[in-house]
Amino acid sequence: MTEEIPSGWEFNTADFSVVAAGNGETGSVLLIRCKEQKELWHELVHDIEDDNLWPPLYVQGFGRTLEEAIKDAINKAEPVMKEEGILIPNHYTLTITPAIQPEKRHKLESCLTEMGFKVWGGGTNIDLTSCDITFD
Repeated sequence: MTEEIPSGWEFNTADFSVVAAGNGETGSVLLIRCKEQKELWHELVHDIEDDNLWPPLYVQGFGRTLEEAIKDAINKAEPVMKEEGILIPNHYTLTITPAIQPEKRHKLESCLTEMGFKVWGGGTNIDLTSCDITFD
């Protein structure tokens, strides 16, 4: 195992029972925030009414092997930070309304990566009302 669980997170569970039974090709792992990160998380989300804007309390990763699933979960794990007494999630979300075509959004994601940001993901609402990119 070469992947290291990032600071602020703890390994919780792994489930590869579907793979072992021959009924699927991927298993999953669950990482949860450590005690201190949970406390910061609860402080942060207390004032955020829209739970879609909350950073994750836990992350689930998927993969063909335990190592792949842990790596996928690690890519989704982000810390909650406290700067000058203000709690902030450690990422930015760029929302574009109305949505642009995915190809153009992918170009924006590439530009952000070239600028040194880590792009966590992006998506487009099926009704094309908006799209977004999450990065830090």
